[in-house]
Amino acid sequence: MDPKNETTKPASNMEKLKQEAAGCGSDCACHAADGSARVRWIVGTIVLLAAGALVVRAVMKDDQRAAPPKTANTFAIPMAAATPADSATPADPAAVVVKEIAGFAELNTLATDTTAVFVFLPAKAGEAGVMPTAQMESTAKTLAAKGTKVGLFSLKADSADYKNVTSQTAAPAVLVMVKGRGMVPVSGEITEAKLIQGVVAASSAGGCGAGGCGSGGC
Repeated sequence: MDPKNETTKPASNMEKLKQEAAGCGSDCACHAADGSARVRWIVGTIVLLAAGALVVRAVMKDDQRAAPPKTANTFAIPMAAATPADSATPADPAAVVVKEIAGFAELNTLATDTTAVFVFLPAKAGEAGVMPTAQMESTAKTLAAKGTKVGLFSLKADSADYKNVTSQTAAPAVLVMVKGRGMVPVSGEITEAKLIQGVVAASSAGGCGAGGCGSGGC
């Protein structure tokens, strides 16, 4: 018998006994440690990704709740871009507009709700003259505050009434007419004071003003 074989076998048996004593037999998974670590790493990564997705979803829900509601027919309004619309300047209820007429007969329908009227007589062709719009409007507002409503008009220069009036009154001028009373022409430098004086004078007239009316009346 070979003495080398006898000494080798006990050594093999002794090594096997040491492994079994350590709890690692031939069918033990001690050598699978590397695989288990890899699986744990993958599972941990998936958990972290899932947690991150939940956080992002929660933030998006908060933003949606904070944003203004929208319907199918409207665009979503960016929260940072909400800007109040420019408000339009309200119209002045006391504003008076100068209307152009072709004859005095039109005053019977256009000035029914007024006490007096200012009728501008433009300068004759070839002569200089500017309508005193500001003075007429300012006087109308002053008288309106005192209960006297005044309408503003401009007579066409090619009308028959214009020719008749300017044959007796210099133009440009403002013809002040008070309903049921008379009329007074105001010419030269047109001011608010002179227009108010014209209203007073026309109110005191018995039917014709100081401007010189024809035999047919004013």
